[in-house]
Amino acid sequence: MPSTDAARKNALELIRDLFSQAAEAESPADASRFVQKARRAAQRQRMRLPKEYSKRFCRHCGAYWKQGSSVRVRLQKQKVVYYCLGCRHYTRHPYVREKKGKPF
Repeated sequence: MPSTDAARKNALELIRDLFSQAAEAESPADASRFVQKARRAAQRQRMRLPKEYSKRFCRHCGAYWKQGSSVRVRLQKQKVVYYCLGCRHYTRHPYVREKKGKPF
């Protein structure tokens, strides 16, 4: 049985590979299946998905997001709003502008 660190590294490598396959997938169903496998690999190791991948899919239906075809992205009151065109749910992520050293 591999050590915990080695298993996590393998899972992280698998997650990166699956998300790259999802980005190149022809059909949205295939892309969503790759996302589902990546999430499952992270759950097996009890680890979070890396930040660069956590905002690339819908948390409600698991669909992989491609701007313009499966998600609508808007900026609204210091939040980035993602609207999934598959399940019609909104996901909001706050953003904060750096106020240091920027004149208004």
